[in-house]
Amino acid sequence: MNASGRPYHYILSFFCLTLLGITGMYLLIRLAMIILSAAGFALIGPEGQDLQMAALVPDFLMVFVFTLVAGIYFKNKSIPGMAAVLLLLIILVSILPRLMFAENYTIIEGTDYAITGFSYEIPQKDYDGVAVKVYSRVLPYVYKEGKEFRDDSKLAEKSQNKLIKMSYEVDEDHTLIIGKLKIPLEYYGKGGES
Repeated sequence: MNASGRPYHYILSFFCLTLLGITGMYLLIRLAMIILSAAGFALIGPEGQDLQMAALVPDFLMVFVFTLVAGIYFKNKSIPGMAAVLLLLIILVSILPRLMFAENYTIIEGTDYAITGFSYEIPQKDYDGVAVKVYSRVLPYVYKEGKEFRDDSKLAEKSQNKLIKMSYEVDEDHTLIIGKLKIPLEYYGKGGES
């Protein structure tokens, strides 16, 4: 290589190593997210989105960046290529479980709690019940799953519209009020018995 090509080589090497470092840090963050999820924690974004599902597009982007930069930087293309294919396969295989287990959360403003709710059919009844799962915040964006509040009464059916719209109030005792339902957040957030 002649002397005029060296600055270009150093700049390209620095650029490639920087991008490889960024993808490496992203991989470590994603591994931490997966470990937290496997340990039973919910990763909830500021708008209530499931962060595991929200990370799908950045996952593809980082695999693309890794593949491109590793192909430019390394002389032996087979090892980075195999690593990129392996990462891509892991992401593709993980899409179905992400879709199956992804939830939309509602962060209860002014508290350290988030909830997710749904209605369910009650056998041999002409109305549906309501279930609300309470999560308490442990760290920013990391929530611990509490107990599930269930109500099978006719009262629950009347509160379904408020539950769907997530129209709620919280009183000074940290009791969540959705329509006629009253859910003590501290009790269910700490894992109290239903």
